[in-house]
This record gives sequence, structure tokens and C-alpha cells, in this order.
Amino acid sequence: MEALNELCDLVAAHPDLLLADKLTWLSSRCAPPASPSSAPQRATRAHLHSLLALARLLPAGAGPPAAPLLAFLASRAFLSPAFWPQSFAPAPFLAKLLPLLAAAPASPALSSALSAALLAALDAADPASAPLARAFLSAAAAKPPQLLPADTAPVAQRLFLEFPGSDEAPPRAKGKGEDAAGQENGGIKEAVQKFEGEAIEALERKEVAFRLIVQMLGGEGGLEADKVAKVRNAAAWQVRSLTDFLKIRKRDWKEQGAQLRVRINTKLSCCQAAVVVLVRSVSVLDADSKASKDMLQQTLAWFIEATKSCILSSWRKLKICEELFCTLLNGISQITVSRGGQLLPVLLIPLKPLVVSTCSQADMTGCSPGALFEAVVKLSCEIIEFGWTKDRALVDTFIMRLAAYVRERNDYEEEV
Repeated sequence: MEALNELCDLVAAHPDLLLADKLTWLSSRCAPPASPSSAPQRATRAHLHSLLALARLLPAGAGPPAAPLLAFLASRAFLSPAFWPQSFAPAPFLAKLLPLLAAAPASPALSSALSAALLAALDAADPASAPLARAFLSAAAAKPPQLLPADTAPVAQRLFLEFPGSDEAPPRAKGKGEDAAGQENGGIKEAVQKFEGEAIEALERKEVAFRLIVQMLGGEGGLEADKVAKVRNAAAWQVRSLTDFLKIRKRDWKEQGAQLRVRINTKLSCCQAAVVVLVRSVSVLDADSKASKDMLQQTLAWFIEATKSCILSSWRKLKICEELFCTLLNGISQITVSRGGQLLPVLLIPLKPLVVSTCSQADMTGCSPGALFEAVVKLSCEIIEFGWTKDRALVDTFIMRLAAYVRERNDYEEEV
């Protein structure tokens, strides 16, 4: 494999060299093409290594997609366990191959082949193919391919099936006291029952759908306004569910151990993908409409509410919870900056308690105060730097009030 990589690096660095015979030799090492209806031949490791080598040439623009790569996608052989060599792990291979194909220059042939492969993986019904379909879709979602408009439409239409019941937007952010009232009325038990009713596979498919469809929001060939609203509603429902989900303590869950850990990781990964979709969807709204401004403010409120839930959650030290928190803060920053400072007053009011809550949970005795603390400090610096040129008096008031609170807290701790 090292020799193949060196050959690909040489071709990518010197595309003007006459190395067509070497590319022909690489293609000859790949498995012969098969039709989707025929039984796939078992590939060898050499076949698969050659496919990766050819794919490495695509991002460098060394030539059009090689026929073996297109045949691999079109044949759908990757969905058959009989195609893969024995004792070979398909998931790592696909995790290397799909990002290379996604980084390739746009071409009708590659776009069509990727679209067909995505649809085949989404519609895989054979239980034996399900793990391979999940591995393919996860690899594609990690770096979504750029499909041409004609190939985007059928994939988008199929992805909408993963968002049932998302025609209506979720309720607005909760007011003070609503969470406490919910807990007193047995809300925790109801929440546990609701969330344990969510199938892990359904959450995984929602996450994949969110990550794939985010590329289709806005731009040439983007989704129509009603489709964007449907995707935004589906993402908003996931983000809105975070408050109830994260306040459930470990002992309240019926599931325990590895089963519970899988549920927590899967749910938070899905919500993280939903945050990215919301940020992207509000960025394509009409900047001057009242509905756009209302949606921006509501999305900002949802994100702030979700960040508070992350801070107070017993799962806050999990890596996925830290990553979700950072994604939420990044979304808050993007939304605030997107309207040239109009949302600064909306953000700075809840930002002070957010900073204080995060700092109170940070471990200042160790070598690092933690990812949540570092992320909220980074956000505060970004907002202060941005706001200083937009509304200096507003930012100055925020800084002074935050400093006064810190002094009062220090004085109280010294007295105690």
C-alpha cells in the first residue's frame, strides 16, 4: 500500500508527466465491474487498496474519476457481505474512501454514481446489508459529497422520509419555572419513557440525514423554502428536546451501563448535527423579513437554553457533550455576527449567567479547567471583540456587570 501511495503522490505532484500506463495498471488491479443485479465477486485486499489509490488522485485533479471507482459505486457491491475479503473491516475502508470522493472536483459521472450509491444505502432492506449501509452512510455523512442539482433532488426527497411529523415548528423556549413544574408533576418519568422509546437506529439515521442534507441548504440547486422549513423544524425539535433529555440523571434511566452510554452518545450526536442544520438554515433566510428576525432570535434562545442544559447535566464531562456544547456556542457566535450586531442585546443578557454557570462548574484545581470553560471563554472574547466596534457602551456594560458579579462572589467565598 505504501508503494501505491507514493505513486499517487507522484502523479498528484506532477500531473503533466506521462503516467497513463501506471494509471491503467492501477485500474487493472481493481475488481472487475459487476451489474447491480448480479452476485458480487469477492474483492481482494489488492483490489480495495487500488481503489483507495485511485481515489487519492481525485482531489488533486489528476484526471476524471477512474472507471473502477464509478463501477464500485454503481454496482452496490459494497452492500453485500460476500463482496468483502474475509477478516476485512469495511467501515475503516469506507471512512477513507468516501471523504476522498467528496473532495474530488464536481463531475456528472461521479455525482450520479454517488447519488445512486447513497439511495441504495438508504433503502437497504436486507438485514445482512444493514451494517454495511450504516458504515457507508456514516462515512458519507462525515464529509458530505457535493452533488450536482440533478442528483441532489432524489437524495433530498429520500432524506425527508427520516423526518416524519416535522411539518410544525416546536414551541418557543421555556420560561422561568417551567422545568421545575415539570419535575414536580412527574415529568422525569415521562421523559425517560419518551426518550427510551426512541430507537437507536432511528437516531443514527436522523443524524446521517442531517449531516447529508446540510449541504443542500442554499446555493445553486438548493432546496425550496418549504423543504428548508421542514428540515429546520426537524432539527429544532431535536435541539428543543435537549433540555428534558439532559436533566435526566443516571439513576433515573431504566437502561444502564453500555446500553445507556450508547443512547446518550447517539442522542447527543444527532442533536449536534441538528445544531449545524439550524445554523445553516437560518443563514439562508431573507435577511430583511420579520419572520427571519424572529427565527434568528428564537434559534438563539434555543441554543442558549441547550448550553445551560449541557453545563448542568451530569453528562457534561462526556466528550460528545463537550463537543455538542462547543457546536452550540459556535452557532451562537455565527448567528450573533450574521446580522451585524442587531442581536447583541438579545445575547448579552443571557450570556452573563451562562459564563457564570460554566465557570462555577470548571475545575480550577487541575491543570486544565475543562473544555466547557475554554469554549465559553472563547465565545465571550469573540462577542466582546465583535461588539466593541458595533455597540461599545453595551459591551462595556456587560463587562462591568460581569466583573461586579465575580467580585461579589469572591467576597462571599472569603467570608464563608
